[in-house]
Amino acid sequence: MELDKTAIVLKQRSLLDLIDLSLVVLRVYWKPLLGYAAIGVVPFLLLNFFALRLIVDYDSILSYDYMIFEETPLRIRYVLFLAGLVFIQTPVAMLGVTYYLGQALFLKQPTLREFRETVWQVFAGIVLVLGLFRFCAIAPIVVALLPAYGEYSAILELFWLGFVAFGIAVSVRSVRPFAPEILVLEQPPLRAKADLNPAQSITYGTRTKSLHNQLSGDLVGRAMLMSLAIMMTLTAFTLSELFVSGIFFGVWTWEWWMDKILFPLNLWLVALWATVFRFLSYIDCRTRLEGWELDLRLRAEARRLTGALDP
Repeated sequence: MELDKTAIVLKQRSLLDLIDLSLVVLRVYWKPLLGYAAIGVVPFLLLNFFALRLIVDYDSILSYDYMIFEETPLRIRYVLFLAGLVFIQTPVAMLGVTYYLGQALFLKQPTLREFRETVWQVFAGIVLVLGLFRFCAIAPIVVALLPAYGEYSAILELFWLGFVAFGIAVSVRSVRPFAPEILVLEQPPLRAKADLNPAQSITYGTRTKSLHNQLSGDLVGRAMLMSLAIMMTLTAFTLSELFVSGIFFGVWTWEWWMDKILFPLNLWLVALWATVFRFLSYIDCRTRLEGWELDLRLRAEARRLTGALDP
């Protein structure tokens, strides 16, 4: 691997340039990206289907609660829960995409075995940081325990789950979005090793502070604009599918196939786009803060001078 030869030119880019570049990366690498995405997405698709199976059973809820006369509020409830779960699960579900992009940047073609080995090496960090601190392992369990046929609880669903839990997740992800890249690509230890000088052992906490703190305001702005772009794209996908259904099948309404098949796939497709954008933003932040493109050139030249690379 020659460090100064990359698939993407390393330089500082504007927010609109990053969004445009993310679409180009999706177009060029769509096959491997979909493959690596499917590895993580399929288990979460099944998990969400199980967790929300009672919430999406509108007929049973309507027959149980005589105060509700139509499916619309129930469907809105389901859509919000599903979107929230996908948002929280995306960093873990798309770890394969993050790993592939990190290798493809240096013109490497990674294998699934290498990906498994990498995940195993950082498994503790994934569970602790992404699973617990960022609610990926907790959210499906909480949703599965909701009283689907009971009285709707605004305090539980809107305040605790919506405002508190989801609000914390959004805030953390907006200010410190690069946890997957740091864990999978840089692989820092969670705590300093006793046999090393603290200055030589950069922990995950130290690394995430150094990468995020100086650009926190810029990162929040990027998150807000990208969220708007994602919502617009998701709306376009969904309305287009309803339009095609109406034209070819005469069904203009939102039916079960939209609940259980198309809308979840739409969510994961825009999550894939968001993951690519986050990776490119990670590269841009390293370039801004660390002069990464110059660092890679110097390291590559040093390797050539010391004979580390074959002529």
